[in-house]
Amino acid sequence: MQCSGVGMSPLATTLAGRMLHFVGAYHAPTPAHSRALSPLGEALRSFKDRRDRYAGRCLSRLFAERCATLVSPQMILVPIPSDADRLRERGLSSAAWLAAALSRRCGATMCTQALQRVPGRPPQRGLGGAARRSNARDAFVLGPRTVRGYSVVLADDVVTTGATLGDAARCLTAAGVSEVTCIVLACADEEMVRTCRSRTGNAGTNVTERRPV
Repeated sequence: MQCSGVGMSPLATTLAGRMLHFVGAYHAPTPAHSRALSPLGEALRSFKDRRDRYAGRCLSRLFAERCATLVSPQMILVPIPSDADRLRERGLSSAAWLAAALSRRCGATMCTQALQRVPGRPPQRGLGGAARRSNARDAFVLGPRTVRGYSVVLADDVVTTGATLGDAARCLTAAGVSEVTCIVLACADEEMVRTCRSRTGNAGTNVTERRPV
């Protein structure tokens, strides 16, 4: 696994041969509290589950600031689409909020109709690794807007096993997208976080830094 990350830049690794960048860790960094949420994770949970829009604005600004150099105006930003039932329940899409902020910051076009989620799948949260991969298989179909020939950046809030991002990327690649890069706010795979931290000069300070949310 190749990892990089300098200063306040997102940490980076590969996911199924594609670049994956993430801003910070979803869980707390200390082994004694490995399942506790990090400050980033707490803010994201507040945004998604409690509809805390102030937290959403702060996280979106952080995401845009950290990831702006990874996206050029010629790229297309595609947020991972939410399940329709869960979108109605929450009233917002965290991936779309993040992608919109990044679009405004870097000038890239955001396209919310390039992908559609197949309805009827259970939520990924709470599933184990194998179940997540099975649930994410063929979870997306192409939407009404084509992005064929473009370089696409997939944006999401959290990566755990990478199954959701992987299936979305495969769907777009099969449709003729020239390149797919994945950018997420938080990584919930603790081994991935540890590996990336160990290969950076800042020892993960961009993962554990506290910001007011």
